[in-house]
Amino acid sequence: MKVHPINATLRLLSIVAASSSSAVIFSKPLPEEKRFDEFDEAVFQVELLRESETNVAAWYINGERIHEGDDTIIECIGKRLHRLTVPCLGVADSFHNAEIAFRTGESETRCRVLVTGSCVYENCMSHRMFLCEVRRR
Repeated sequence: MKVHPINATLRLLSIVAASSSSAVIFSKPLPEEKRFDEFDEAVFQVELLRESETNVAAWYINGERIHEGDDTIIECIGKRLHRLTVPCLGVADSFHNAEIAFRTGESETRCRVLVTGSCVYENCMSHRMFLCEVRRR
């Protein structure tokens, strides 16, 4: 079977267009899982293969966007390297058994976070049971 030259050219153009889509590819994605000891500094870093066209890049924990604050440092080094740092992990905080994600445009990379160690600062109220007696008159 002979392929017409115009059909071959159209097929080649469609392959090139599909491969040059706006999806961002990570040259350094997040690992599938990272383990930390309690009170460790956690650093998550991704590198994009090319700049994101949307210029919207964000870190997420369990689906909720992370904003920079006292317990997190978010850095963008150049236009392709993005870093999230948590200076001191605790077993009782939101990073324990969490999923960290980095999203830009249509692309996403995820990492499961496991924090181990003895919990000194855990909220003890969650483990207490109060008994009371109710008297009716």
